Amino acid sequence: MSILVADRMLGPNREAVLKDPWHSNAELAVFFNFKLLLLNGETKSALDLAPSAVNEDSNSTAWLNALAEIYLNRGVKKRKKGQSDLEDFQTAKSLLLKSLSLDEDDHKTLQLLAELYLANERWNQAEEFLRESLLRNRWDSKTYVDFTQLHPSRYADLDFDNENALLEKAIFVNPLDFNARLILADNYSRKNRLDLATKTVKQILRINPNRIDALMRLGSIYMARNDLLNSLESYQRVTELEPQNGEVYYNLGIVYYYQKDYDMAIKFFEHAIKSVDHVDSHLYLAYIYEQKKEMNRAITHLRTRIAKRSGRADKFAEEARKHLFQILSERKENDSKAGQNTTQN
Repeated sequence: MSILVADRMLGPNREAVLKDPWHSNAELAVFFNFKLLLLNGETKSALDLAPSAVNEDSNSTAWLNALAEIYLNRGVKKRKKGQSDLEDFQTAKSLLLKSLSLDEDDHKTLQLLAELYLANERWNQAEEFLRESLLRNRWDSKTYVDFTQLHPSRYADLDFDNENALLEKAIFVNPLDFNARLILADNYSRKNRLDLATKTVKQILRINPNRIDALMRLGSIYMARNDLLNSLESYQRVTELEPQNGEVYYNLGIVYYYQKDYDMAIKFFEHAIKSVDHVDSHLYLAYIYEQKKEMNRAITHLRTRIAKRSGRADKFAEEARKHLFQILSERKENDSKAGQNTTQN
């Protein structure tokens, strides 16, 4: 294993790993394999590899923090899907409090506790732990990125005027913090500074031309610029690298939808549904079948999207509900008029 790969695997957890009381080189090797599985997105295999000793009896902050981060991230993903996240968050908190009892100065533990509080919108506690983490390590870019989730008034005294200033600091500290670059690109996009957004994402791709999230983001930026040809090129590159990626087929469907190539759009939206049950594809399919005057199919897709609502904040499901109401109201009105005409005749 190269020094570069090992360093990337350890990341900001480096100090905790090196000072942990490893009993053997074999135990340290298990931890490296654990981190490698996480880098490759194999979370289940990583959890299976983790020793059963990593529980309330563990004295390894590196293991405790690594496991806590898995449960924390899993809880966040479940919440986004409208699923119960309580068990994962409670497990993460238990692991982190144990880690904190072992070493109250470990900045990674403090940072993860801050992220736990950010996920639960407990802003005061999040700010407190982020400040403590920053005091102990000013060279972890993720801390600066985490601060962006707070109101600017909470970090103004740290000489950061706004979110972008924090992100630029994160990139300065760690030029390989691609997440910071992507968030910065998103900020530029929201302010319609699309040239800067494009430039920021291309900086990532110059370092790693095959990074999926950067290619996806570049495709969406090109779409916002109405540059459908380059958008299509970015998405097609993703299909070559990751053919099982359902999100890219959904985005390709949108590209062809705006090109009014409805037959191609249907193929990609249906592929997105088949591969990952991409529920928002149903809304676009409804729009397409409405354009094609196939109203029963349009209504079926609208009802499917409504049935797959993920929660109250599901804007696409609400749009589907409103559109279905409009279609059914128009159909009822037309049927009523047709009935009146038949009676008069």
